[in-house]
Amino acid sequence: MPASRKLSLVELSNRLDRSRWRSCRRTPEVRVTQPIRRTTDTEASQVQILAAGPHASPFFPQRIQGRAEPVEGYVTSMAVGRRYNLKARRAKELLTSMAQQLKVPVPLEDKHLRVERVDLTPTEALILLNDEAAFIQVDEEVFPTLLNAGALKALPTLTVDMGAVPYICNGADVMAPGLVKIDGGFVAGDIVVVVEERFAKPIAVVKALADAEDVAAQKRGKVAITRHYIGDRFWEACKRL
Repeated sequence: MPASRKLSLVELSNRLDRSRWRSCRRTPEVRVTQPIRRTTDTEASQVQILAAGPHASPFFPQRIQGRAEPVEGYVTSMAVGRRYNLKARRAKELLTSMAQQLKVPVPLEDKHLRVERVDLTPTEALILLNDEAAFIQVDEEVFPTLLNAGALKALPTLTVDMGAVPYICNGADVMAPGLVKIDGGFVAGDIVVVVEERFAKPIAVVKALADAEDVAAQKRGKVAITRHYIGDRFWEACKRL
């Protein structure tokens, strides 16, 4: 088998030393909630190990509070991990960083604001404001969820034709031919909201690849990278809260 090919969990388990399994008092029962698909994203596997003893397979994650550790390269769906309150100092630092990055109003002085974090993977998390999934954090990058109406209204928008909607809602990036209108100014690297032309409904949050003036003049090629869209893994994670 070529070294570059990643093995599925089933293939990995079949390659275990059988004598090790026979030495176990209790054979771990593996339950996969959905068919595993190959992916390049870092997402959390929902494989659960039941009755996993000290001789459990090293290829499978150990159960931690009912959720599994990420299995690199394979995923069933985005699992919602640990949810916890941020201390006041950390919450203020995070809100200040978000206000600077996104250039949107953030309630920094609201003493009754409760800021929580929900870990999705080691590098991805949801930021909750008063129980509402408001922002997504990926490494040091922060952008609003499609449920955060206040932040979406404050951001510049790209209006796309209805022909582009199915592609963007399937994770495609925004292309110049599908662009109908630009509202608001932005520079390369800014977060922008994509809306459809019929009802102006937000369908995606993207990162601009060029300034607004250059995007308006562009006739072909990619103008923005999609970071979050209706139906993606972040959308599904928000629904599970």
